[in-house]
This record gives sequence, C-alpha cells and structure tokens, in this order.
Amino acid sequence: MATSVFATPSWLATDNRCLELCRPSHSDTAHWLHYFPPLAKRDLQAMGCGIDWRRSFITTDMNPYYDSFVRWQVGIAGNAA
Repeated sequence: MATSVFATPSWLATDNRCLELCRPSHSDTAHWLHYFPPLAKRDLQAMGCGIDWRRSFITTDMNPYYDSFVRWQVGIAGNAA
C-alpha cells in the first residue's frame, strides 16, 4: 500500500523540535525569516559550498528596497515575454 505524501511521519509526533516549531508564537511569518537562514547557511557550509555571506539579503517585503527591485525586474521580464 502506498504511503500518502500527507501522512505524518512517526518521528514528527514525538520529536521535541516539532513541539517547539508548532507553538502559536511561530505563526508569525517574520519569525521564519530569522529561523531558517542560519539553518540553511549551516547546511550549505557543511556541503562545502563557497558562498560570500557578506552579500546575503532577504527577498521579501521585510527588505523594501530589494523587494521593490525584484517587483520591478519581474514586471520588466513579464512585459518582455
């Protein structure tokens, strides 16, 4: 019998990290902008990726300057197609 992609893995129900992540305070989207980047950086460094971390940035409306540039760029690309 095939396992559904939506089935909850058994470790998820018992893993303490899940309990921490599922707290109501974690429903704030800004929280995730601070939570995941250090994990991604750690993992990419562990894989040996050579990344210049001095030039990292957030590509959402949390960084209005860059977000407006991306919106402009997408608009230009959309009009060119």
